Amino acid sequence: MGGATLEEIDEMVRFLNDHKAKFSVLHCIINYPARFEELNLKFIGTLIKRHCYPVGFSDHPLGVEASLAAITLGATIIEKHFTTNRTLPGGDNELSVLPEEFKRLVREGNNIALALGEEDKTLSIDEQKVKGLIRRVF
Repeated sequence: MGGATLEEIDEMVRFLNDHKAKFSVLHCIINYPARFEELNLKFIGTLIKRHCYPVGFSDHPLGVEASLAAITLGATIIEKHFTTNRTLPGGDNELSVLPEEFKRLVREGNNIALALGEEDKTLSIDEQKVKGLIRRVF
């Protein structure tokens, strides 16, 4: 919810809950393009702790770095503007990703999501095999 305070977000979540709506909450800075120093991506963690709905990031800065960082912080939805040509007319083409950048965002975002894993520590089958080879018995 771009331009919303935490209290306004809470109020909207209550309203949507009361009306049995299906929804997600996306952290958003409404400036086009948004500057990195104003993104406050750690707020994604606050939204995750506060609400039991999918939390995402509406990405308005240049590049894909902010989206990738948002994924590491728990965002499960990324909204990013897309264009085939940044010189086209319109208010958001300047901050939109081109096809190759979009491919990078998807590829690296998926790799990050895989790398994050789970909160529990488990050993993969391959790690178990290596452990048996390198550990000394005491």
